[in-house]
Amino acid sequence: MIYLTSITVLVCLLLVVTALGRRIADLLPSSLNDSVGFYIAPLLGLAGIVLITTVYGWLSPFKTGISISLSVGLLLLGIAFEKQRTDLFRNWLIVSAFAIVATIPVLAPAIRFDSFNPFNDSFTYLVHGQWLQEHAFSEAARASGFFPAETQVFLYQADGHRMGGSFFLGFVQSLFHLEWSYYVYLPTVGLAFALGSLAIGGVIRQVVPVSRTVGLALCTLPAFTMNGFVFGAQYGFFPQTFGLAFSAGLACLIPGLIGYILDSKPSWAKQFIVLLPLALICSALLISYNDMFPVVGAGIGLFLLLVCSLYWSEKSRIMGSVLVLAVQI
Repeated sequence: MIYLTSITVLVCLLLVVTALGRRIADLLPSSLNDSVGFYIAPLLGLAGIVLITTVYGWLSPFKTGISISLSVGLLLLGIAFEKQRTDLFRNWLIVSAFAIVATIPVLAPAIRFDSFNPFNDSFTYLVHGQWLQEHAFSEAARASGFFPAETQVFLYQADGHRMGGSFFLGFVQSLFHLEWSYYVYLPTVGLAFALGSLAIGGVIRQVVPVSRTVGLALCTLPAFTMNGFVFGAQYGFFPQTFGLAFSAGLACLIPGLIGYILDSKPSWAKQFIVLLPLALICSALLISYNDMFPVVGAGIGLFLLLVCSLYWSEKSRIMGSVLVLAVQI
């Protein structure tokens, strides 16, 4: 029963993030969107919803009516501005089939035992999601031994970070009007894992022009090999899973955008537009798991230094683009 519930939640969420993400991907240069849009669009949609639910959860408890209205509104917005609606629904079905396969390792306990073990780090995030059904995050939680679960909220309020995934979890729980966050944890972490794996296909596509079928097959490697990404998704590393997913999105977008800026030399106004999807991913990463940003930032910095050394005459343009991105974030 939990497995079927998880798949239903997963597929419904994929429709919303795909429809919204395709509209955000339209801001990318057309050549880059044609190349990697299929792989990166759902993750862009997830990033957008994470940012929206962060504001929502900070100011108000998650209520089913508001969450449904918000989701339907975003879906209708995505469909209304969709020029190729057949492609939208075709891509949604393909991505849904991919996600069902890619999340098998994450949903395996639900398949075998109709449950999963929450007595690890996932307990913290289950508490967050449950607490946010009745409280805004801006409302102080009680740091008391009489209410031990609320200490998990209090700690995160004191630190003020790593909450992007928890806000999204609370939003999904309210969206489907489920009594306990336990029932939406698996599809929520599975969604982040599947879309992060899918974004890796965009990286592959820019290096080797493989077909979509081959690209999707390669995208399943994180699910069926030994690596930290699937391990974290399986063992309660909830914000880390979101962070790694958005990091995959950065790896997909940054090389293509730098190449576009060097080749096309767009105006600053155009740069502002094409860099918005990247800023969205960066912002979602910072809200979800800013602990890893120094490492990700160091990698990006080394990449930019290499590009500047190869295109020394364009170093001012590259650094200007970095400043534009920093302002957007």
